[in-house]
Amino acid sequence: MALKTLVVDDNEINAMLIHDLLEGFSIGSDIAESAEQAIDMVSNNDYIFVLMDYVMPEMDGIEATRRICRIKPLMRIYAMTGDLGADLLREFMNAGATGALTKPIKLSELYDIIRDNLSESEYTIPDILREKFDGTGAGQADKTGEIDLQVYLKKIPQLDYNVGLSNIIGNTEGYKRLLKASIGNIREYNKILACYPEISDREQVRIALHSLKSVFANIGIENLRLETALMEKLSVKEFSDPEGAPNEDFRTGLEAYLAKLIAMADSLEEALSEYERDVRIAHEEKYNKVAEKPLSSEDFEEVLAYTLKALERFEIDFILEGLDHIKKSLKGNERRKMEKAIDAANEFDYDEVRRIIDEVVKKEESPV
Repeated sequence: MALKTLVVDDNEINAMLIHDLLEGFSIGSDIAESAEQAIDMVSNNDYIFVLMDYVMPEMDGIEATRRICRIKPLMRIYAMTGDLGADLLREFMNAGATGALTKPIKLSELYDIIRDNLSESEYTIPDILREKFDGTGAGQADKTGEIDLQVYLKKIPQLDYNVGLSNIIGNTEGYKRLLKASIGNIREYNKILACYPEISDREQVRIALHSLKSVFANIGIENLRLETALMEKLSVKEFSDPEGAPNEDFRTGLEAYLAKLIAMADSLEEALSEYERDVRIAHEEKYNKVAEKPLSSEDFEEVLAYTLKALERFEIDFILEGLDHIKKSLKGNERRKMEKAIDAANEFDYDEVRRIIDEVVKKEESPV
């Protein structure tokens, strides 16, 4: 059975980020979106260790830690929070936690936990860490080639690209996914905050602000992280009045803060949209001009014969293998036709596959 960890966080971005960090060490992880779900999962599964968020709806991480330790006293649990003070750490440790991490999770701190719980043969070291420690890592290149995501994100001066990228192990594709998920979270939490106090309750506002603080820390927008932390503190004053009297600093600041949230979400969305548009254009140009894996005439004939023989025998795996080789040897419209042939094969429409192959081969054999 593969070794796994459990990540407990009600925020999908935090959970995704930590999952990707662990994956960088070749360590699998399950995700629990609530304390109750975490307790159930620990009861029914064996985990190397648990990474436990603090602020969650209905039951916080301290109580979840306490209950898990009653079920499995030897379970190693590490608290995760953006505000790890001595008092909070003491509460977690008294509940049974082994240690704690500060959000956003630093790769080196996670590495320390992994080394404490696993032997060297049970994990790999990400390139970005290898670079840091011994200079041997190669890093992870941007798979989109010449189209550099950083160029587009520089249009957002508040965003520190290097901080955000380092939070996702230097993985450009992972950072792009993180940004997209963050845009969705920003808009979602903006709606909750905008409905306060008419619809949204205090608990929803508290969770939204706490989560947004992590969102901005994860993607590298420090000014909005700080502003969110300020709004979180003002909300405490708003909610502490037993008679529910409004706190003017919070109410006034909230309107301006919400405008900044929408502006940031719009800016991120626009930058990513421009980036993906240019990637598509570059890909289309390359797609039309260059074959991915060209074949000599002899090799093409050999692959074709192999594919047709598999087609006669209805051997789907070999059919798909042959079609993929043919597709990669072509470019432009002929390559698109082979993609349709692959779709047809997956639907077991072998007559259509043969028709497309004959059409493509005829085109390839026709004089230029």
